[in-house]
Amino acid sequence: MQQQTKERLERISVNKARRIFKQLAEAVLYLHEKNIVHRDIKLDNVLVEDQTNVVKLIDFGFSVMISADQSRLNIFCGTPSYMSPEIVRRCDYEGKPVDMWALGVLLFVMLTGFYPFRGASENDLFLQIKKGVFNSSDEVFN
Repeated sequence: MQQQTKERLERISVNKARRIFKQLAEAVLYLHEKNIVHRDIKLDNVLVEDQTNVVKLIDFGFSVMISADQSRLNIFCGTPSYMSPEIVRRCDYEGKPVDMWALGVLLFVMLTGFYPFRGASENDLFLQIKKGVFNSSDEVFN
């Protein structure tokens, strides 16, 4: 399980987050237009080139190509802190919204330095995700 730390990760400026997120959103849009779902979008799978600030999305180990007649997926996969409620519930799910959820989590982490959902255990983390109870403490937004 990914480390659930109470310590703040490195935050980045809104302008830098905007540049990174725009490129990530464009990359995910490209994948989705090609009917590819990544299913493991997370900070560890984002590379930013120092000189040019070009962003690359990596690690397609959980990715899947979906066909027009395959509207639902059912494989439980991804990184717990970035999993959407439907994956955590172990329900059939649409792939593209799962990527969009993970992008939202990633943006939250970039801007605040904290994960939106935290738990003492993986089960507790999943319960928070299912309930939609995200970390909104003062420390997050200061």
